Amino acid sequence: ALAARQVAAAWKLEPEPTPAGSPLKDLNVEDVIATAVNEHGDVAHGEQVYLKLNCTKCHTVKEGEPSRGPHLPLVVKTYKRNQLAESILLPSKSIAQGFVTNLFLLDNGKTLTGFVTNEAADEITIRDNEGKEIKIPVGQIEERVKQDISVMPLGLVNETSVKDFVSLIDYLESLR
Repeated sequence: ALAARQVAAAWKLEPEPTPAGSPLKDLNVEDVIATAVNEHGDVAHGEQVYLKLNCTKCHTVKEGEPSRGPHLPLVVKTYKRNQLAESILLPSKSIAQGFVTNLFLLDNGKTLTGFVTNEAADEITIRDNEGKEIKIPVGQIEERVKQDISVMPLGLVNETSVKDFVSLIDYLESLR
């Protein structure tokens, strides 16, 4: 090890970065939330995490973007840091009004799940967990049931590190 360090120093090699840490799936949710409240990361890195997780499928951050789901600048004005962390880690614990998931059983036996984005007398439009908008003719609906599960997938951040997660929270808070 000493020889390797001497060679690295002679060649002016930078040390390899340390691993980002355990993925969130291996950690206690309450501990992750406490860390997210007490530590800060990097806003620019948090934006990269946001993009990597493909949050843009269901969320908007800029005024004028077509609505796809909760507009995050409004969310972060309402939610405290611990609530943001919890809503990402446990998305079904508290579902915001207007984003309750509905299950639709159609007359052809098919089921569709999503939150309602538009409801008219002849057609209901939902957004599914892939961020796709689906129009359902009312005449095809056999049954409609409200669900206790969020469209936002549980475990979305499971493979990220605490550093990535804290940076994501910093990015979200920067949207205020």
